[in-house]
Amino acid sequence: MIWTDLMMRAKKFMWLIKAKNDLKVDEVYQISHLDIDQNEHEMDDNELDEDVLEEEDDGNEESQFESGEFIEAKAEGYKVEMVVVGDDCALPPPCGIAGGRGLAGTILVHKVARAAADAGLPLANVTAEASILLKWKVWLSEKNGEEMDHFKGPNDVRKFCWGEKRGIGGAKRNIQFYGSFMIDGDTYSLYDSVYLLKEDECEPYIGKIVKIWEQPDHKKKVKILWFFRPNELENYLIDTPLEKEIFLATGEGVGLFNINPLEAIVGKCCVICTSKDERNAQPSDEDLKMADYIFYRTFDVQTCTISEKIDDKIVGVEAKFLLNRKGQ
Repeated sequence: MIWTDLMMRAKKFMWLIKAKNDLKVDEVYQISHLDIDQNEHEMDDNELDEDVLEEEDDGNEESQFESGEFIEAKAEGYKVEMVVVGDDCALPPPCGIAGGRGLAGTILVHKVARAAADAGLPLANVTAEASILLKWKVWLSEKNGEEMDHFKGPNDVRKFCWGEKRGIGGAKRNIQFYGSFMIDGDTYSLYDSVYLLKEDECEPYIGKIVKIWEQPDHKKKVKILWFFRPNELENYLIDTPLEKEIFLATGEGVGLFNINPLEAIVGKCCVICTSKDERNAQPSDEDLKMADYIFYRTFDVQTCTISEKIDDKIVGVEAKFLLNRKGQ
């Protein structure tokens, strides 16, 4: 059953490519952007204040899993992404509880990634689809000459730990805020750009982490400031976007940000700001070559206008934390 369900994910890419619906931008917000479950979280965002000043981060840590081929491809200017598969290793019976085990989960990730690539999906989508399978750990186990299927659900797979603590907030002073967290060896920090995936959808959304916290019931939450792809703004664009260009949300209203489960994050992405704003550290040619996306314009969700002006604050966050920072 597990094998069938996962393999169906690969097969769906044979008919995945389809015309996009001509939606108005407010409809796009409601349908595509990840909405908070009001039953799970009823706090107003004003209650999520921290007793700590925003401080500049030192930058992102490089993944300890980068292979020689990965680093070499990046150096040659190729766009590359990495999916780390935390699969089992084969152990002799005396060393393992379940006996000798083979590797099955990795095969599924390879098949889904290949199917997504063959269907013509962008690199970000291929990465997101492969990452979904990391929520499921499947292997075949052999003990006493009898093959058995062993399965662990999504909560048993992704290795998670919190990073540095920040302030305490909330109406009852029972919300713990954090500056970072780690999933499967990768560190995610405030103001990182990330991919988020909504269940049963194939294209990941792009946003910036502007707040991280854990609720009293131990549910992990992130506040995400959104980026928009050009196809989401077709009714408002008056020129042709640059290659890899996306637009930072600004203003007030629906579509600016959402509060999401931390588990919706499926990976990092590199978003470089090319604005000539004096607050923005100008990127090098190498930075631009390695960028997954660039932005220099904003989209005001209230007035539905596109501008090169970047407000001093967006969702209460100073612009310097949303632009390129020196030494990043």
